[in-house]
Amino acid sequence: MSRPTRSVWAVMAALLVFAAGNMNSQAMDLPAAQPRDGPVEPPPFPTLIFGTDARQLVEDTTAFPWSAVGQVRAYYEDEIRVGTGAMIGDRAVLTSAHLVHEPGRSLPESVEFTPARNGYFEPFGRSTAAVQVVPRAWQDERDDQSDIAILILAEPLGAQSRFLPLEVLGASDLRDLPIRSAGYPSDLGTIYQYQATGQSLGTDGNFLIETLDTEPGQSGSPIWYTDPDSGEPRVVAVLKGTRRLTSGLGQTTSEGIAIRITPQWATWINQVLVTYGEQPQERLIGVEAMPMYGMCGLGLSQALLACALGWGTCLVSRRTRRIDGGAPHGRGSCPSADRCNGLSS
Repeated sequence: MSRPTRSVWAVMAALLVFAAGNMNSQAMDLPAAQPRDGPVEPPPFPTLIFGTDARQLVEDTTAFPWSAVGQVRAYYEDEIRVGTGAMIGDRAVLTSAHLVHEPGRSLPESVEFTPARNGYFEPFGRSTAAVQVVPRAWQDERDDQSDIAILILAEPLGAQSRFLPLEVLGASDLRDLPIRSAGYPSDLGTIYQYQATGQSLGTDGNFLIETLDTEPGQSGSPIWYTDPDSGEPRVVAVLKGTRRLTSGLGQTTSEGIAIRITPQWATWINQVLVTYGEQPQERLIGVEAMPMYGMCGLGLSQALLACALGWGTCLVSRRTRRIDGGAPHGRGSCPSADRCNGLSS
């Protein structure tokens, strides 16, 4: 079967934008999480290492899939938030919403993405984000199960670094599945990429429960499995952090959590990609989901378009490294983000 042409995608984008404008800023309607035993403390917590720390340095970040993984740096007025993201298109990066949008506070002055960063070596360069897109459920309610975002870069870095394919797996397929992730943990240098292997234990609403060793700085990391037939990595979730569960007997356990790619998120992701001129993720096409979701694009022209269409105003870890007192390009008290102290989770 032949692939649709760019003109077809352009028509689809126009229809999507028109539909969004006529939905009266509909919030994302996602499935409720199943109740757990005892109260759940808000995720994430600063660290979760399962036994011996098994994270390994990625020595050659130019090799795929490591080349598609990069560092996200969000420059707020009083801090720099550092996390991870993954190229999913020529200019599109999938990451965590809490890196680039904290409800109730001002937006970051700028957001940068550096794919395949390896210390001070940036093999594919870096780019600022021209647009930041977050779900309305995160913007309005800070819904932890909607902690996902897409950055649209000013430069097409994915054409060089390549980008990762996404896939929707059902709850039964995500039980006892060997998985892998890569990111930029703050306890291991912040500017070096490390990979971790683990296992998915199952799902809880939009959460994937997993056993990956994580530290601040790994928020937004892609979580993938390797397809046994093709050997291709396929992203099934975005790393968020950890949470603690307290049983009725007062016993506390910790577990890793990520935002899994559900049919709803598949539709949302492809909607964003097509809207901003990217090719949709092929493996997400035709996945049955709800017809439309709210989203908030944070570029100037997109914000004006959103207002014209009645989307409302969109202001836009948690494995996030926070470096206090920093601003980009030497502004403020932190001239070099890589050398600043004041880490908190």
